Amino acid sequence: MKYKSSKEWILSKNKAVTFFGMSGVGKSYLSSLISKKNDWFHYSVDYSIGNDYLSKKIKEISNSEEFIKSENKHNIKKTSNLSIHNISLLSEYLGKPGKIEQGGIPFYEYKKRQRKHKAAEIKATLDAKNLFLEILELRKYKNFICDTSGSLCEIVNADNPNDKILKNLSDFSLLIWIKGNDEMTEKLVQRFINSPKPMYYNEDFLNRKWKEYLGINNVDEENVDPNDFIIFGFKSLIKHRLPIYKKIADNWGIKIDSEEIKKIKQKKDFVDLIATKLENK
Repeated sequence: MKYKSSKEWILSKNKAVTFFGMSGVGKSYLSSLISKKNDWFHYSVDYSIGNDYLSKKIKEISNSEEFIKSENKHNIKKTSNLSIHNISLLSEYLGKPGKIEQGGIPFYEYKKRQRKHKAAEIKATLDAKNLFLEILELRKYKNFICDTSGSLCEIVNADNPNDKILKNLSDFSLLIWIKGNDEMTEKLVQRFINSPKPMYYNEDFLNRKWKEYLGINNVDEENVDPNDFIIFGFKSLIKHRLPIYKKIADNWGIKIDSEEIKKIKQKKDFVDLIATKLENK
């Protein structure tokens, strides 16, 4: 684990952290809060996935007839540009499996896009280390935040001490799990409903949940309500991912609670909180 003690963390002139946890739990919020000034660089894996590795696919979606029709139907102006704070087009690309008339796509097409997202996420996550080193050479930023996708836990093996991705991240940064409390589950679901984010599923898990949903609702693939399924899937993901996040934190890093984020008003508060966590690790 990077930073073996709170003293080492405090004295480090070039701090680097990697945030991981459920989508909507506060990773990007905290990243933005800390990087308001130029000494912390904020690297968003979700943004890199969309901008660097799936940009051509996303452009095709944003220019599609279906996308334009959905804009007019709902009277919503959707931006054609990705940003760290707006990755809605990445969600549009991944889509929702189910009834086409309700904005869904065939399940086989959904899985195809999921596989492309996985490949892009692996590349974007592994990019973080080299980017950190490049930034140090440029000397514009002193510190670095890797704001990972919520699906980091789906592309690693937390039990493997030689996992390529986790080893790469821990070589240069401190892995920090931002954990929501039990009461936050419904809030996360509501946030997801209001502002859907790209969801990557482990394919075996996705196949099981798809089959389970079809059975529970006694419906065939072509008539699945896409919005209902992604909410069902998101709720299932929370339960599925929590023990994996815990393993990553136990084996590779530390944990902070989402409630503790509310107490962070400036960068010094964050540095002090991490020092306390390392002291008690």
